[in-house]
Order: sequence, then structure tokens, then C-alpha cells
Amino acid sequence: MYRNKILFVISLLVVFGLLLAACAPAPTEAPPPEEPAAEEPAAEEPAEEDMASDAPTEVQFCTIYSTSITDNGWDRSGHESFMRFQENPGMDIEVKDLKFVEGLWGDEAEAAMRAYADEGCDVIWSHGGYNDIILNVYPDYPETMFVEVGSGWIDGDENNYHYMYRCYDGVYAMGVLAGLMAEGDAIGAAAGFPAEDVNDVLNSYFEGAKSVKPELKQKVGFINSWYDPVAAGELAEAQKAAGADQLFMAAENFDVCGPGTGAMCYGPYIDFSEFYPGNVMASYLATWDAGYQWALEEWVKAKETGEWNGGPYGFENNMATGACTVKLGEGIEETLPAEVLEQFNATIAGIMDGSIVPTLNIEEPVSE
Repeated sequence: MYRNKILFVISLLVVFGLLLAACAPAPTEAPPPEEPAAEEPAAEEPAEEDMASDAPTEVQFCTIYSTSITDNGWDRSGHESFMRFQENPGMDIEVKDLKFVEGLWGDEAEAAMRAYADEGCDVIWSHGGYNDIILNVYPDYPETMFVEVGSGWIDGDENNYHYMYRCYDGVYAMGVLAGLMAEGDAIGAAAGFPAEDVNDVLNSYFEGAKSVKPELKQKVGFINSWYDPVAAGELAEAQKAAGADQLFMAAENFDVCGPGTGAMCYGPYIDFSEFYPGNVMASYLATWDAGYQWALEEWVKAKETGEWNGGPYGFENNMATGACTVKLGEGIEETLPAEVLEQFNATIAGIMDGSIVPTLNIEEPVSE
């Protein structure tokens, strides 16, 4: 019986142990070992395409003209060149339609420049002798590029640039033609102001004429205006009275020439025979396309680097470097003696191949 009690107690202990085991919480599984954290890739250098996206995508040119883009050869040649440049700027950038004003000088021109700068124009192209005016303006607008054109470099740097147009060598060839065709003992030239880029072509015209007829006397005068046809006509008539029958009309009045007038004219910047058929022996044609492209390249460079590099450029431009061409007037070629046409063409060929080098003379010419 004692033995039975002991077995009973043992059975109770076993049952109690089983109950405790059933009520105990299930053992928690150990978490799986963590994978080592992946290193973040280093930041990639921006691709060249991404860097290029920071470059300017469009540019706004704004121009001040001192006279008229229809009546004046200088301004018309500049405007027509811009239209060509806009279609083919030489780089992947949109050149927006030109903003421009005509017939401004002095205080009005300065006010227009400031207004354009305030409007956010990127490049203010002053198409004429505005050099001293720009000196008052450009320091006040350090984010705007100012371009001077013509008349000679005065001063300035930073965002003040200067592009010089020249065609003295082309005009030398016109002078050769004038010397060959002159019947009297003088040739004439009428111009606006004795600026550097006016003096160079006048002197070259006389040099070319005297290269074929050294005894010719030069008659020259200035009307002190960039456009005054009446004053230009009066000056031309005075030179005709002094014996000049070949007139370089840099002052742009061609009514004084032609059959029955006793003289033939030579023109600047555009083909004036288009408007005065039979009056114009030859003209030199100005092309500003390269100047606009240079300005755009300099502006883009400044925007990408944050630094301006203003100053003078293009002072050695000429016909040989592509700045201009010389064109006989409409119908003139058929009227020229064969030997005259041959010598004229040979002169142009010699200038282009370097065998003829006209003098660059910027001194003010005087009458003889």
C-alpha cells in the first residue's frame, strides 16, 4: 500500500510537469543574421550633356542705329547681316528677333541703351560711333554686354567690347578703277566725319587711283553728319567744279552722278546701283555676319565662365579676310574698256592673294 502511494505521488508530479510545459511560452527564434549594409554608390560626375544644359539656350540682341536701316548703307548693311546671322549663328543657340531703334544720337541714344539694359537685353550692339556714350553706360550694367562698332577704340574693358569693320583694301580696287576712268586731273570723295574707319577707306581710294595715274589731285570734304544728302550733294558739286569726275560718295548722295552730270559715283556698304542704276560705277559691300558671331561667342563664353573679356577686336578686318566684297554697278561691266576691266579684276585678285597690299592709313585726308 505504501508503494501504491509513492506511485500515485510520482504520477501527480509527472502530470503537473506536463501541464507546466504546455503553459510555458514558445521559445523565440533567433533573428537571422543581418546582411552587411550595402554601400551607397558614390555620386556620379555630371555627364557632359548635363553640364551643357547649364549653357545659355537663347540670346537677345538689341541695336541702336543712328540713321535708317532702309536709306543708309551703313545701317542697312548691318541690319541685313544680322538677319543672316540669326538664321545661322554658328552655334546651337536661339537668336531671338532683334529689338532695334533708328535715328538716335546723343542723349536719346544713351537713354535707349539704358532702357534696353533694364529690359534684360543680353547684347546691346551700338551700330555707329557711340563709343563715348557707351563709356557712360556700361559700368552701370555689369551683366550686359555692350558692343561698339566703328569710329575707333576709345577706352573700356570688362563688358565693353569693340568690333572694327574695315574695307580699305577693297576700296583701293575701286580707286584703281576711278583712276583708270578719270578724264580730268582730279578725283573726289565726300564723307560724314573724319573717323578712323572713314579715313582708312578715303586714303585707300586715293592711293589706288594714284597707283595708276600719279598726277591726279585729290579733293576731299566732310559734311559732319552721318546722313545728310543735301549737304553731301553740295559738297560733291563743289568737287566736280574743281575738276573731279570720279566721286567716292561715302556721304551717300548719288543723284549727283550719272549720264549728263559730268561724274560717276562709288558707294559704300551696299550696292547703290540697285537704287541709282547708271549712276554708280562700283560699291563695296559690308558684311557684319562675322562680327555678330564673334559677339555671340564672347557672350556665351562670359556667361559660362562668369568673366568678361572686353576690349577691341577686328582691327585688321578687310576684304582679304572676308569683311567685304567689291561689286561693279548694274550694267557697268559692259561699258568698261576691256583693258580697264582686266586691270580692275587683276587688282582684286592681287589683293586676295597678297601680292598687292594697300596701306592702312587712318590719318585725316586733305584736299590737294
